[in-house]
Amino acid sequence: MGTSRVRATSAVGKSSSLIDRLAAFFRAHPRVWFDGRELAAIGGQYAWRTRISNLRRAPFHLTIRNRQRKVNADGRSYVISEYCYLPDDPAREGTTAAPPWALTPDGR
Repeated sequence: MGTSRVRATSAVGKSSSLIDRLAAFFRAHPRVWFDGRELAAIGGQYAWRTRISNLRRAPFHLTIRNRQRKVNADGRSYVISEYCYLPDDPAREGTTAAPPWALTPDGR
């Protein structure tokens, strides 16, 4: 599968693909974990996971990590899938920055 051809209209009337909108969102919020449900609202209800996968390849080459965490609320237990953009991933740049699993949901 290639990148999405689905197009959305921005507030200023310019057309942009959903994958472009998702890339811009991640770039504007580096090192912050986002619930997949939030990303679906930006990258399209259907195929947003595929768009995230495509962002990891050419021409974008974004380092986006995924994690799942179990939540217990109101007597129910469920798993939340979260995604985080790391512009300077230690594995790619050889730095000693904190690994992605060390980041908290608010990015600290």
